[in-house]
Amino acid sequence: MMQQELDAFVLSEGIAIGKPFFLEEESEIKLNSSKFDSSKELTKFKRAINKSKKQIIDLKKHLSDDDLHITFEILDTHLELLNDPTLLDAVEEKIVNENKGIESSFNEIIEEYKNKIKDPFFKERIKDIVDVFKRISSHIRVIKVEDFYKDEKSIIFLSSEIIPSDIYDVKENVKAFISLNGSFASHAAILARSRGVPFISKVDVKKLKSKNLNQIIVDGINGKIIINPTQNTLDKYLILKEKKKEEKINFNIKKNDLTKFFINITSAAEAKKALEDKISGIGLFRSEFLILENSGIPPSNKQYLIYKKIAKELKDKPFIIRLFDLGADKNFLNNEEVDFFSKRGAKFLIKNPKILKNQLIAILKSSVYKNIKILIPFVTSTYEIKYILKLIEDIKEDFKKKNIEYSDIQIGCMIETPAAAIECKEILKLVDFISIGTNDLSRYTLADNSLKFDEIPSALFKLIESVVKVAKRSRKDLYICGELASIPKFIEQFKELKIENFSINISSISQIDF
Repeated sequence: MMQQELDAFVLSEGIAIGKPFFLEEESEIKLNSSKFDSSKELTKFKRAINKSKKQIIDLKKHLSDDDLHITFEILDTHLELLNDPTLLDAVEEKIVNENKGIESSFNEIIEEYKNKIKDPFFKERIKDIVDVFKRISSHIRVIKVEDFYKDEKSIIFLSSEIIPSDIYDVKENVKAFISLNGSFASHAAILARSRGVPFISKVDVKKLKSKNLNQIIVDGINGKIIINPTQNTLDKYLILKEKKKEEKINFNIKKNDLTKFFINITSAAEAKKALEDKISGIGLFRSEFLILENSGIPPSNKQYLIYKKIAKELKDKPFIIRLFDLGADKNFLNNEEVDFFSKRGAKFLIKNPKILKNQLIAILKSSVYKNIKILIPFVTSTYEIKYILKLIEDIKEDFKKKNIEYSDIQIGCMIETPAAAIECKEILKLVDFISIGTNDLSRYTLADNSLKFDEIPSALFKLIESVVKVAKRSRKDLYICGELASIPKFIEQFKELKIENFSINISSISQIDF
């Protein structure tokens, strides 16, 4: 068996090594129903419903001290479905009148829904129904799926689609997830990141099932999987895993340190993490991920409710919203052919003024809590900043005429292109603060998309240093974010440049020890 590597899309970072287990095999575990009795089947179904409800209630109690609020939202959705008479009656109808088994009834109902429903929002609802049916089935089977892997020390789950219950009900020996489908903003991805479990997608799971697999390495750092690794590869990744653990253990921040840590978030559910004492606020809300969550750009009023809710929860902690960073490789709208150098960020928003204006209206309405700041993405010239500042002033004037309340709001600029770094002095004359985005600044400076370095490349470090010096002379606030800003040893280097405000990934919070 030869080693093979496949590229993948990272939904939750980390490294895992284990034996593959295909979740689709669960559907092959059949019920013992040689003599079908509809009345007994109906009794089993009702008992399984009650057990499922009790399990969810117990889970919520168990997680009562957990910050994973997205879990509560999912579990509440499951309880609603378990009490939905339309859904339950449809199952009972098939059992009693069509002499169908429980799982056959489930499968038919799901297929019927899939064929009838075309709206993206309700298609997401189907996923919730599948998840609930899966939970009910687990209370019917004599043989549980986990019985097939309970004796294994390390398991990698593979499935065409990983659903939330695959993650929050998972046993400790399940170390990672691999799927074909899955988005960064999906409930399953959010859960995986919150729990620190590696999760990668865009992998043809059905094709893998036909291969002879003994062991898999999930590389959730570089975005790939290694099938049947050689001993040399295995040793390399075992060392890398230990190295990552040591980085977490050895990184401590002294109590008298002036450094402030903010977090990067992609959804409202993740905002709760900013309430922790050691976190100073939200340094980067990647608002474009709202588009993935809502299968399109949310209306201005819906955006307003999201921003308002987060701002209110944070109280006096800063809440920095980056305007939709769309275009180029961030083709979330799938509305045109794009490449790495297509219009993106500020340029894209200027080209689509309605999208920009609706978002600015929502943010300004939310500004009454006086902790919101706006961050302009992917700037390449001062013209882009001036255009957006002018539009903000126009909206304020319109608010005054209509007696709509708003507060003064700070405007910042992302420094994530070499052009913005070079023009930093002129940019700082226009904005209240800047945030160095190490991901794109690295990509466009070094022509390297990996973002994985043992050391910060000299050219990149010098560019960042030049930006810091200009910001210090201007006496304007400076933040730094991106992957490099979340790595302990690089944080220490950035602190030597007198950078004080770090916006880090949620998964890096555990590395901070006050």
